[in-house]
Amino acid sequence: MGRNPLAQPGGEQLHAVLRVGPAQSCGGPPAHRGPVGTVHEVGLRFPSWVAGLVTLVVVWILLRRLFPGSAACWWGMLLLGLHPWHVRYSSEARGYAFMMLGVALCLYFALRAWQENRWRWWVGMGLAQFFALWSFSGTLYYLVAFNGLFLLGWVWRVWKGRQGWGQLWGPLFGMVVGAMFAVPLLLPMLPQLLKALQNNVSIHGHMGLGWWLDLAGCLVAGVRWVDSDPGNPVNLALGRFLSQQPWIWVGVGSVGLLAALGSVALVRAGGVARVILVAGPLAS
Repeated sequence: MGRNPLAQPGGEQLHAVLRVGPAQSCGGPPAHRGPVGTVHEVGLRFPSWVAGLVTLVVVWILLRRLFPGSAACWWGMLLLGLHPWHVRYSSEARGYAFMMLGVALCLYFALRAWQENRWRWWVGMGLAQFFALWSFSGTLYYLVAFNGLFLLGWVWRVWKGRQGWGQLWGPLFGMVVGAMFAVPLLLPMLPQLLKALQNNVSIHGHMGLGWWLDLAGCLVAGVRWVDSDPGNPVNLALGRFLSQQPWIWVGVGSVGLLAALGSVALVRAGGVARVILVAGPLAS
């Protein structure tokens, strides 16, 4: 994306702003600082680390409200904290940690809005979506799927309950709030993104069996399933691990069982829980 610090390949606009100050100011007293322009790891990674910790807290609060009286909040926070993607992105000087935080906040505010139908939760949902989208522009796929499903569910709820159609103003207003902030900031990036989509062949791919296996591997272990470079002895691939250590299948099966049980629990919870369950796969 050229030299524009606000239009980086990973869509890390927010972190490009936040990391400038800490990265250059956490070097201690002037006598102990390095040369001008030296990057200090602590300052560079600290914002992502904080965002990762806050995400765990938000997920705990979200699950506690979704499944009151159960241990789901503790298990969810533990599993998220151990997931390789969360560990990696919470330690990298990139925008993905903020994206995870924005999505978690969006889900929490959406749940509160669904339950209470108050303007502050609708506005919070919109601002959280803007925060996630600003942190990583690729979040747009998920947000489109989530908002579409959420709106359909809300329309069904209004129609089934024979409520006035004025109840639709809440979710529409929240989504518009997010778009009002996001569109002006993201519009300058569109020409660069369109050019990248046209010129970068690696962006275009076929979603065959290998793609879905890689997606499953990333969700389970944070690495692809298919070993795309078998000649490389250090290439990380879940398929290679399983062939070398068959006992790992126990862990993979356990994750699959947990996913199935979690899906059943979300379906039984109804409302926003079902939107959360379907939005991820639909956005893929």
